[in-house]
Amino acid sequence: MLHGDLSSEVLPTVLFAWEHLLAQVPEQLQDRERRAAQRGKWERVLWCWEPNERMRRVLNDLAWRKNRQIQVVTFYPEKYAMILAERLEDENYPCADVVCGYPRGEFGRALVHMPWLVAVYHAEPHPFLFGHWGVRVDPLTYSGNDL
Repeated sequence: MLHGDLSSEVLPTVLFAWEHLLAQVPEQLQDRERRAAQRGKWERVLWCWEPNERMRRVLNDLAWRKNRQIQVVTFYPEKYAMILAERLEDENYPCADVVCGYPRGEFGRALVHMPWLVAVYHAEPHPFLFGHWGVRVDPLTYSGNDL
């Protein structure tokens, strides 16, 4: 809404990877997380991941000050994405949606059909994981000033 007028403008969208960027698994929980994932116990898998509070502040800044739509991408199956969406809503993350990027190859091909997408931020070591949309960042030092 600008000067009292409603707008149908599509906000630029930024995707942030949940795994390794917005959250990390502590060393003592890595085995538990791996076993739960093998068994398909997605609720247990989710609670092994601890959110990164610094990245949460970056998301709030991007959503409120820079007017970006935030979406979170996860690389676990759709059931996990639904549970993650509930958790993010309960914890008041400023994200509009949780996108299931599983399997990764199909997700990478689907990015071509998202013209509103600005970038996919991740902490994965693979430099070309998301084509030219992919931006590898360090969750300990990223500030969001490049958007």
